[in-house]
Amino acid sequence: MKNQPLKFGTDGWRGVIAQDFTFANVARVADGLARYIKSRRGLGARGVVIGYDRRFLSKEFAFKSAETLSNHSINVTLSHADVTTPCIALAAARKKSAFGVMITASHNPPHYNGIKFKTSDGASCPESVTDEIEKLIPPEPPVVPTEHPGTGHSPKIEDLRASYIGKLKEIFGRAAGAGGGLRLAYNPMHGSGAGLLSKALPSAEILEMNSIHDPMFGGLNPEPIEKNLAEFARFTAARKCAAGFALDGDGDRIGMIDDRGRYLTPHAVFPIFLEHLLKNPKTRGCAVQGFALGYLSKRIARAYGVKIIDAPVGFKYVADELMKGGCVIGAEESGGIGFGRQMGYIPERDGLAAAMFATSIIAESGKKLSRLTDEITAKYGESHYERSDVRLNLPPGQWLTPRALYTKIETAWRGAKNIARIDRLDGVKIIFSDESWILVRASGTEPVVRIYCETPEETLTRKLIEQASLLVADEVGP
Repeated sequence: MKNQPLKFGTDGWRGVIAQDFTFANVARVADGLARYIKSRRGLGARGVVIGYDRRFLSKEFAFKSAETLSNHSINVTLSHADVTTPCIALAAARKKSAFGVMITASHNPPHYNGIKFKTSDGASCPESVTDEIEKLIPPEPPVVPTEHPGTGHSPKIEDLRASYIGKLKEIFGRAAGAGGGLRLAYNPMHGSGAGLLSKALPSAEILEMNSIHDPMFGGLNPEPIEKNLAEFARFTAARKCAAGFALDGDGDRIGMIDDRGRYLTPHAVFPIFLEHLLKNPKTRGCAVQGFALGYLSKRIARAYGVKIIDAPVGFKYVADELMKGGCVIGAEESGGIGFGRQMGYIPERDGLAAAMFATSIIAESGKKLSRLTDEITAKYGESHYERSDVRLNLPPGQWLTPRALYTKIETAWRGAKNIARIDRLDGVKIIFSDESWILVRASGTEPVVRIYCETPEETLTRKLIEQASLLVADEVGP
């Protein structure tokens, strides 16, 4: 019996360990990648760089990928230790590799693992490329010869962290270094970002928690959102830290806590970053944000006379705009923030880079993070944002076809008098006359329907989410 086809979602392929994320299927994906590389003239000579996070068996899955690629005579550089996804993206760009391969399931629950592909620009692979790789994945795992192994070299083991930290210091370290003596809280959530902030900001006092290697991530999903950061918020405030920075399991997303112990949503963080850049004529330019980000950044862009672009959910779409060269910064709702080419960095979200940039803003402004947040609110309005996830009871590998759901949501709200417009760029987004909005979207990586909402009032945000949740539950069932 043939194996099921493997499908890539918004950011790679993910599955449940030992159920569909198996050594056999990892070898199939690596074999499909190898076939794609060999089908493109000159690509094979550039090799592949592979990294892995701290999840259960990630290192072993990375070695299986390396073995499969090497058996196709493709040179492989393999990280000597667990690394963050941005580290692999930077390594792929620095080496001009054919691809970067990262074994990670990012923020997903501990029983998941996954694979992300990065291009030689250091960006996520475009859908056109992953579609081609999908077609080349064989129905059965490749057979590795025992008597006559492939002619490729054994993987080269390399320390990829040092050059990564060096690049961050080069771009963000000088300004952030002016904050020498700042006390910062840091929470890598047991992920592969552990220990990196103190290396990147040696002049600051870093108080770190949740650093030990724990494949169960302390009983929480390694996602830096409010419900997972209550203890860290108390830790940050009790130790009188200037800010608290939490990274997800593979280090490409950030969650921020201010000096009062308040969790700052990405809808509050991105406006602080954006205004700081736009105040300086040297870093002024357009910005790009994911479809689930909000109205404060749009108001700031209007105030400075610059364009802000909406991109579909998934940082690869934000990266597409960053690579064009006009945008100075890009962000997404899930805490991913990346910087344009003007900053001299790769078009990839990076939690550590965002933490360093936030530190530089605090240092340069001489203001506490809470004050910076309150100033944005005073100038551009209140923002109360929440996200609710409706998990679906679907068999492994089966996905929701969301068209009927989106039509139902649109129909339910279309008659309201205060609707400004309805946008179907990605999911269905109802935008009200005061710029408040609610978005319903099926996840591309999990059997989940996500409901996002931002209004000026906390009670209104929750009311709208409750209304949408009822509609979703009625459509998709228990």
